[in-house]
Amino acid sequence: MTATQSQENVTATNTRVLVIGGSGKVASIAIPQYANDYEITAMLRREEKAEEARENGATPLVQDVTTVSADQWAALVHDFDVVVWTAGNGGRAGADVTYAVDRDAALECIKGLEKVQDEVGKDRAPRLIMVSYMGSLDNETDDQGAWLAYVESKKTVDKRLLDSDLNYIILAPTLLTLDPAQGIAVTENTPEKAGEKTSRELVGQVIFELAGRAELPNQDFIAFHDGNDPVSTI
Repeated sequence: MTATQSQENVTATNTRVLVIGGSGKVASIAIPQYANDYEITAMLRREEKAEEARENGATPLVQDVTTVSADQWAALVHDFDVVVWTAGNGGRAGADVTYAVDRDAALECIKGLEKVQDEVGKDRAPRLIMVSYMGSLDNETDDQGAWLAYVESKKTVDKRLLDSDLNYIILAPTLLTLDPAQGIAVTENTPEKAGEKTSRELVGQVIFELAGRAELPNQDFIAFHDGNDPVSTI
């Protein structure tokens, strides 16, 4: 499936998209595919990734998400149509960093988006696409280290979004792979489905399928994994 084929339902043009976590694997696959169709800004932690973002067709914004306050987020996201949160430490650098990125920074971003919405109204505020994982609300773990930090962080952030009035959707893919995207299967958002595989390319296709629409689906989650249906059917 090509980028063009996955955008059959796109109604918005010149959409300004901020991808937070713009040097991650999902973003690095997706941005080159969609840079000609969207005005993409890639938010990066490291300056040395800026040139790669430019080569991929995005405007780099070098900023450590853990240093941004809610007021700063509000100023940063104000002029975007869509904000995509795909940043995450995922436990790789230990529990403290995971809480700082996956929980605290995401919560500050949500507060910033709420400030913008209070200022300009829901119809004009940026739409939020939050990348999480399948079963995030119910998942439990016996791990007491970095993986626990990730599980608890995503659970906290997703529940915070559910309690908000933001225009958002939470994406809940399963185990991520680097396989080429073939199609999508939308399913229930339960931990029992988490053993299925999801192409990172597919996650990018879902992100930009939704980013290009004038409105997000009227639901909290889209849980999915690799399948055979066109992405345009979500």
